[in-house]
Amino acid sequence: MEKGIFVNFELESNGEMSSFKPEIKLNNSQNNDGLIYREIVASEANPLYKDYNKNEFYNVREFGGKTFFIKDQLTDYNWKLTKEKTTINGYNVTKATGTDDEFQNLVVWYSNDLPYRDGPYRFANLPGLIVKAEFNTADFKAIFTLKEIKILDKPISITLPTKGKIVSDKEFIDEIEELNRRYKDVNQGVDTSK
Repeated sequence: MEKGIFVNFELESNGEMSSFKPEIKLNNSQNNDGLIYREIVASEANPLYKDYNKNEFYNVREFGGKTFFIKDQLTDYNWKLTKEKTTINGYNVTKATGTDDEFQNLVVWYSNDLPYRDGPYRFANLPGLIVKAEFNTADFKAIFTLKEIKILDKPISITLPTKGKIVSDKEFIDEIEELNRRYKDVNQGVDTSK
């Protein structure tokens, strides 16, 4: 890419559960890119967890002084597997496309050489590890690409957080909208000119 904001993320998996979070690096840049970088890291600071036995994802989010524990089903992206193949970082990969309400033009490349049905963000449930994902939202374009993989010789323990009001993804969005409405009402004040 010629221009963009680059953030490194780490995906840890034990085959049954995984966590996905940004690597926290100091970025004191005062330009617009530095501010956007800090916003991305702050918004994704709490790991996103996936449990493949329950087909669920979990995420703790802070908003309006409240803590929410989001617990919901992994998104069904209606994956369409293609026959298009290439190589990414030394891995043979196959293209798949998906859709949902949030993402437009979701394209992923997964590798059967890495038999994990995991991937970045909430992307999952393909016949191999997703090593590249590209998508657009209403506000930005994002690309996740595998830089390196380490297969450990010891098991990884992944523990879910326990704090926060348990809500579904939709309930969390509804809570944000309600809190924003309340803040807007409070900040508009009362018209005393009448």
